[in-house]
Amino acid sequence: MIISRVYNNNVVEAKDLARTVILQGKGIGFGKKAGDFISARTASKIFELADRKHYRMIREILEEVPEDYWDLCIRIQDYTEDTLQVKLNSSFYLSLLDHIYIAVKRVRKGIELSSIMTTEIELYYEDIYRVAKHIVSMMEEYFSLHFDDSEVYFISVHLLESVMHLNYSEVSSKVKEIVQMIEKMVQEEFPSINKESLDYSRFLIHTKRFANLVVTGKISDTQDTKLDDLYLPLKQSYGKQYLLVDRIISEVSKHYNFPVGTNEKFYLFIHIIKISQ
Repeated sequence: MIISRVYNNNVVEAKDLARTVILQGKGIGFGKKAGDFISARTASKIFELADRKHYRMIREILEEVPEDYWDLCIRIQDYTEDTLQVKLNSSFYLSLLDHIYIAVKRVRKGIELSSIMTTEIELYYEDIYRVAKHIVSMMEEYFSLHFDDSEVYFISVHLLESVMHLNYSEVSSKVKEIVQMIEKMVQEEFPSINKESLDYSRFLIHTKRFANLVVTGKISDTQDTKLDDLYLPLKQSYGKQYLLVDRIISEVSKHYNFPVGTNEKFYLFIHIIKISQ
């Protein structure tokens, strides 16, 4: 490949007959200039420039973000791939690079943000949350700064979108929609429920987890026969609650086309019994 531009000692742009790429690697650009030959095999990371918009975005990031940010992001990407056993594409690296650069500037100016969603990500995606938290600790050590909890949320969103191919804002919206639907059905059937009780809080947590599983396609359709023996006496004692659960599952299945197994149905049943007593 032929170098078309040297950004810094560790990043160059290069071309061959078929493509234009960004090559990243320690010392890869040292002593090099446009027109020199370079082998792509010497790079630790290769970023494909897919189209003009992508190319322009990368050029802007490269020209603005200092070189040391690139080194940190390489470490973060390696850690994430090793920990989650995934292969991240260049879009993750570049969007994270840009985000960290802006986040550092924000913290240095004393601007703090708040996030009410961090707890939900910790609840629904424990592995993603743990990795995001460690990444933030890497950032804190590298820049000698303290980041608030919102940073864990933002890094988690990057991971969710790249690792799980989820648009978290879209997922969050659909989860909220399902939770509100279930809450409405329960309150219509049992209008005197105490929404301030601990049991109701637990019911909401379970309902959010259940809704998230539906939206992300991870809901289980397992039919656990061991639960059948528990169902019969509960069904006889709490027929109203049982019929409500049946209606909820029917609505969820109708709108989201996912079969719901005995396990999920049983746990929702138990929570509704507790809050309706």
